[in-house]
This record gives sequence, structure tokens and C-alpha cells, in this order.
Amino acid sequence: MVDVATTQLEIIECDYLVGCDGGNSIVRRKLGIRYRGDPHQEQAWAGGLTASTFLHAPDFYRKAIRGRPLCWQYMVSNPRVRANFVALDGKGLFLFSTRLIAEDHEKEKEVIDRRLRMCVGAEADFEYLGHFSWTAGQGLVADSYGSGRVVMAGDAVHLFTPQGGFGMNTGIDDAANLAWKLAALVQGWGGKNLLNSYSEERQPVAIRNTRAAQQMARRIGAEPVADEIESTTLKGEQARRKAAEFYMKFTETYGSIGIQLGARYDSSSIIVHDGLAPPDNHDQYIPTSSPGGRAPHIWLAKNQSLFDRFGRGFTLLCLTDNEGKATEFQNLAKDRGVPLDTLSVHSDDARQLYEADFTLIRPDQHVAWRGNIFPPDVDCLVSTVTGHH
Repeated sequence: MVDVATTQLEIIECDYLVGCDGGNSIVRRKLGIRYRGDPHQEQAWAGGLTASTFLHAPDFYRKAIRGRPLCWQYMVSNPRVRANFVALDGKGLFLFSTRLIAEDHEKEKEVIDRRLRMCVGAEADFEYLGHFSWTAGQGLVADSYGSGRVVMAGDAVHLFTPQGGFGMNTGIDDAANLAWKLAALVQGWGGKNLLNSYSEERQPVAIRNTRAAQQMARRIGAEPVADEIESTTLKGEQARRKAAEFYMKFTETYGSIGIQLGARYDSSSIIVHDGLAPPDNHDQYIPTSSPGGRAPHIWLAKNQSLFDRFGRGFTLLCLTDNEGKATEFQNLAKDRGVPLDTLSVHSDDARQLYEADFTLIRPDQHVAWRGNIFPPDVDCLVSTVTGHH
């Protein structure tokens, strides 16, 4: 490692290395791992070289909004430019995004200035505070999430177009999945297959999520903008209504709960599957305790969440009066040093939701196993979910 401030070379020794160093990941490139997937398509919006600009535009509300209700985000669509403004403080600070399509050898700042004025539609004062450029419409996932004891997470292994906000959420879930597995290996109770299961579980989710975001980008980039959309005539009104109807179809961008909560690990070697997984639906989340998915939530009492009672390690959720059946499992976990809390809940609603007397929930709140009785070989169950098989 090179300390940029001093240019002094430092050598660090560690048991495990996690590359969280972004889309230009040095770790990924050193491992020779490449991105694959569907590259961007050039579109008027949400596809191609794009600038996101931080600016102070105090005249925006007065000259562009002109008394209309204030919003968090404003989409601009006219025959000359498409862009959006994200309000940062409700007073005049904005993040302005538009395609970087230059004319006559314009510099980036000049392109942004011209397109900004086309959006506002009037002379307005604004203060340019800075910008960065990026490529919209990408959907790329790394061939591998690591090699040996070196793994990666976040943008180092998946590059998103930002529709839906899936990139940040997918990266956070990477960390939640990986953290407990690294802890298990460092603490000595995790098996040799545990680290391999990270890529096994997270790569299919990244492929699913990047495709979903890219599909949204391509649909929204295909918006029809009529030449008369700015006209005060009847044709202009009809064009604006048609554009509004088109945009209203994209409510799933912010309501895609199936993407956010419905990720499953149905191909994982450390999950004991029961074949009862629900269909994958991007805009619908079906709570289920079918192993591989997120443990479903239920309120146990006012302001008392089931999730708040899960342990920091594994949680064995008992939804039966016969908790004694779990003794052998508890003893084996203890002997192996596996962190396990047993949670007894006496709730008909919870039992109906979970559809099993016992459910084993991992530290990342995904279900590892469920059943009304424990299998004959409980040792095999413990070994499987901790990566020893």
C-alpha cells in the first residue's frame, strides 16, 4: 500500500482482504477479474455520458417553478434537453443532471451551462459549485467476487445505472452478507465453504438488480417528447398530458419493494432449501420464511419488532410450546462455538406467517432452515449452515 500523503510504501499482512474500492477497483484489476453485462445505450436521457452538477440557483423556484408546489425532484423534458433537478435544501441548492452532449468543441462546464439555461427557460442567476461526469445506463457485474481470501463488495463488483437507487442498497447487502461470514472465520466457527458462499449468494442478486435498473433506464430514456410540448395550444396541452402519463408509469422506480426486500439465495450451498420460494416480482414483496429469503417481519406488540429481538449471531425462532425439541441443536451450536440465541414467541399470527414451528435465522436476517421437526442428523444441519459441508 502507498500512503498518498508521503508516498511511503507500507506492507500490511492480514488473513482476509475486502476490496471496497469502487468501480475502478485496484483489487479487482490486480486479481484480473473483469466486468460483464450489458453496456449502456446512447439515449437522450438515462444512457450515455452524463454530468451531475452541484449548484446554487436561488432564481430556480421563482423563474422556473413560479408558485407551483415545491417538490424534491423536477424532471425536465423538451425537444432540446432532458434533465432533472434534485432539491438539496429547498432554498436553492440543487444537484442538476443532464447528458454531456457538446456542440462545437464546448468544454464540460459550457455544456452544463447551456443545458441548464434551456431547462429553466429564462435568464437566471446560478452559482456553479462543481460537477462530476459518469456513464448512465450501465449494468455490469464482475465475473467473480474474489479469489481465495481476497473478496470485493459494492461498486468494485457491480456497476449500476442509478434508477431505483439499487446500487447503494445492493452494496449494503453485500456488506451484511459478508460481515458475519468473516466474523465466523476469524472467530473459528465458520467452515471453509463460508467465504465461497458470499459470491454464490450475492452475484446472482447483483445480476438481477443491475438488469432491473437498466430496464428502467431504457424505458424512461424512450420517453416521446413532441415538438409542440411547450406550446400554449391544445396540441401542446395534449403533448404535456401524454408525457405526464408516461412518467407516471415509472412509480416503480421508488416503489420497487420486490427488488429491495425480495432478494433470495436459492442457489446457496449453506441454505437448507424446501423448494417453496415465491416467484420473483420486482414491484411486489411476498413475506415468507422459505429458506434463502429475508425473514418476514411482524410486530409483536406496540413498538416491539420481531427483528429487535433477534440475536447478533444466529437466532432459532421457536413458534411452538415444545421448545425442548431444540435442545440438541442448541447444544451442538454451543459446542462448536456458534453464536446462537433462542427466541420463543407465542403468537398465532407469527406462526401463521412463518409456517413452521422452528426457523433458523442467520446474522444477516436471511432464513437458513425451517421445519416442524429437526432432521435426524442435527450435526449435518449445523455443519451446512456454518459452511463446513
